Amino acid sequence: MKNQKFIQKVLLAVMICSCLIGQAMAQNIDQIRWKSAEQVRVILGEPETITPPVGTHASYTMWQYDNYTVAFANGKAFHLFAKNSLRNIDLRENRRANN
Repeated sequence: MKNQKFIQKVLLAVMICSCLIGQAMAQNIDQIRWKSAEQVRVILGEPETITPPVGTHASYTMWQYDNYTVAFANGKAFHLFAKNSLRNIDLRENRRANN
């Protein structure tokens, strides 16, 4: 259940970030979208850090570069977003108790 909530938050963040990315980043997204990890390494080089895979229905991994992050699902790159774009997003849940 914890992993599912984490995945939902990651997907929400990715969807929000896709709206925030400028036209300049779109060219890079098209370069890497649906490519394998090996293909992304050829295009972008070695990442600074790689988060371990998480998820139950799909395996999600994030590769950190200087100015952006590449998100992978089941070994395929599906999104690229500016590294600092997640700082302004509040991922805390706001649930009210049902009375």
